[in-house]
Amino acid sequence: MKWFAGSVSTAIQVSRKNNALFIVFIESKNGRGEKMRQLWDKLVDSDPTPVLPASYFIDNLGKPIEVITLLKDMDYDEFFSKINNSVKTFTAATKAAPVNHALSQQAAASHEVSAASSSHPPTSSTAAPLDDKIQRAKLLLEQKKRLEEEAKKEEEKRLELERIQAGKLMQEAQKKREEQELIEAAAQRRRDKIEAEKVRERLKAQIKADREEREFRERRGKPLDASAAGDMPPKEAAPRMEPVPSDRCRVQVRLPDGDNIVEEFPSSDCLNNLVELIRQDGRVCGAFSIAQVYPRKVFCDEELQKSFLDLCLTPNCTLLIVQV
Repeated sequence: MKWFAGSVSTAIQVSRKNNALFIVFIESKNGRGEKMRQLWDKLVDSDPTPVLPASYFIDNLGKPIEVITLLKDMDYDEFFSKINNSVKTFTAATKAAPVNHALSQQAAASHEVSAASSSHPPTSSTAAPLDDKIQRAKLLLEQKKRLEEEAKKEEEKRLELERIQAGKLMQEAQKKREEQELIEAAAQRRRDKIEAEKVRERLKAQIKADREEREFRERRGKPLDASAAGDMPPKEAAPRMEPVPSDRCRVQVRLPDGDNIVEEFPSSDCLNNLVELIRQDGRVCGAFSIAQVYPRKVFCDEELQKSFLDLCLTPNCTLLIVQV
């Protein structure tokens, strides 16, 4: 048996280069090692294919195909069968290697083509839907923005209209308030004028009543004789009084001691209510009569049952208390 004379690494390189089966025989100096050497020698004599005892069958990639040892006894047929199977395995792997290499190259080329395709930009057919989506998104954004701007303008317009309307309402309210104030001021002036007129009339009536009362007292203090009475001009007839419509009647009563009683009565009350008021006052004692200053008149019992309006005493009058 002729073995490779170089190192193991060199033997591996040579087997790869020649695409040959790489066999390693580890020899031992005992009976079994001698027996395996004899088997190798016998195999060489009968078949050029190498075989070993602690023998390794290694392919061109350095991978063991078969390991034969003499851990148990084996005959030549079994030993030859193992070697034959290793050779067949190596032969099949060697034939399949070019095909696998071509497939590997084809797969690598396909991978490179795929990588190149993925690195290139998409074609027009795939880019078109994406462009359409982008365009639609832009249109939707522009439409949304336009709608928001229109809504904002409408809101500003609505607020402006509300502000204008509120201003108009405030102006109208101010105008109505001023008009109401003018109306109330005019009404107050009319009331003040009427009240002033009433006060003036009352003052005139009071002055007239005071003058007539003074004249009446002076006449009572100076008795008139017949000659003087004959020389006096005839007394004028009392003027005819007409009732003045009024709801109230203001009455001023002069007491004998000079005090006054001022009271208002409904015009429909009878004069006897005034008599009761004077009696309740307590400042007039005894019997008394009620006299009108002008025209001079003393009311009788029948007239005491008449109303102030029927006696033409409205709206105001001055009466005297004459003690009997």
